[in-house]
Amino acid sequence: MPMIFTFVVIFLCLGSNMAGRILLSLYALELGAKPADIGLLAASFYVFPFVLSWWLGKLSDRYGSRWLIFWGALCGALGMLAPYFWREIPAMYLGGLMLGIAFATFNGMLQTIVGQLSKPEQRTRNFSNMSLLGSTMNFVAPMWAGFSIDHLGAAPACLYVMAVSIAGGVLVLGWGGCWPGGSERVESAGRFADILKQPGVVRMLVASTLVQVCQDLFLFYMPVHGHQVGLSATVIGVVLSAYAAACWLVRMVLMRLVARLGEGGVLVYAFAIAAMSLVAMPLFGHPVALGALAFVFGLGMGCGQPIVTVMLFSNSAEGRSGETFGVRLTINNMMRFTTPVLFGVVASAFGLFPLFLLNALMMAAGSALMARGRGGRAPRQGPE
Repeated sequence: MPMIFTFVVIFLCLGSNMAGRILLSLYALELGAKPADIGLLAASFYVFPFVLSWWLGKLSDRYGSRWLIFWGALCGALGMLAPYFWREIPAMYLGGLMLGIAFATFNGMLQTIVGQLSKPEQRTRNFSNMSLLGSTMNFVAPMWAGFSIDHLGAAPACLYVMAVSIAGGVLVLGWGGCWPGGSERVESAGRFADILKQPGVVRMLVASTLVQVCQDLFLFYMPVHGHQVGLSATVIGVVLSAYAAACWLVRMVLMRLVARLGEGGVLVYAFAIAAMSLVAMPLFGHPVALGALAFVFGLGMGCGQPIVTVMLFSNSAEGRSGETFGVRLTINNMMRFTTPVLFGVVASAFGLFPLFLLNALMMAAGSALMARGRGGRAPRQGPE
């Protein structure tokens, strides 16, 4: 039951956060935002995850995650309330900052809880199930956001996202006591650099960052491309959902792929497939073609985070899994904070094709990195 409860909370909290980010981007486009504005908006989502993730991970190791996740849900709800009352582009940035606080509490801590609730022999399966749930949220959230805007209006749609975040917070408040608590014995004076000394961690952190940054750039600038070629918000949502559907499908067979190719081998092919789809994407404007390319991109990206998550948890020191995920999120969000601004400037100055090309080059670099490091597989079981 605790695991099922955790998956329900993940669906409500992270699902509302995903829908909120897409909704704010589409809302900003309706208000006349330029690609550079969308880049700044994307960066606003990751200011607080960059600043807070490691610190929050240490707190969760010592005191547990229940109350931190509850306050995160409350911040997410407040973030969607701001653009409902203040219907200007600056309100999108305020909402993005609040959603960022929520994301900082949800992402690493909920992954840590799944690992803590899992026996070593169950860990890969449970993380795989969590990744399937993430794919389901990625499928539902874009269509939910696009459909809500087209049929209700952007401002009222914010209230629906807010209600889902509140529902997640209420569940955590009422039943979050089933989660493991923290441990006062966990060393609180550890340094950020100590996590990087653990075997295999740096390489997987690089892979994780590439996957996350390229995925986020796709989710933020695919709507811009769709808007420029005249697609409606609903159609853009369907195109993004094709990406999520591919993630879901590939994760259904992920364990077979790992057994055949190894973790590193799967990542080599995943990065290469994603790179090829990104190069072609800005050349097409028909929704069927864009949906097909988004699907191919999802086949690559769907493999990345589950493999990285299992390997990081398995290699984390006993009692410091929250901190390890905090380091991962800090590095990821540092890149997610800086690259959208840079890419937004590139898109405003030169158009979207160079942006997609740069994204593809990062994926190609990731494929080359994983190909060089093939042969060493992370242990399947973490410390008892």
